[in-house]
Amino acid sequence: MVCARDLSFLTAFVYAGIGRFIATLITYPLMRAKVMAISEEGTKLGLFGCLRKMAGEGVGAFSYAVLLSPC
Repeated sequence: MVCARDLSFLTAFVYAGIGRFIATLITYPLMRAKVMAISEEGTKLGLFGCLRKMAGEGVGAFSYAVLLSPC
C-alpha cells in the first residue's frame, strides 16, 4: 500500500486529476439532466425522464464537448 509520505507532489497531482476526470465523467450527465429538468420542457418529464430522453437521443446527447469548448 502506498503511504502519503511516499507520493511526490507530481504523482499526487496526477492522481487527483485522474480522480476529478472520472468523477466528472460520472456526474456530468446527471448535472445536465438536472438543468433540463428545471427547464420549462423538463418539468413535465422529471429528472429520470430527462435522462431517458438524453439516452434516447443517442451518444451525442451525452457529449462532453461542452466541457471542452471555450466560454
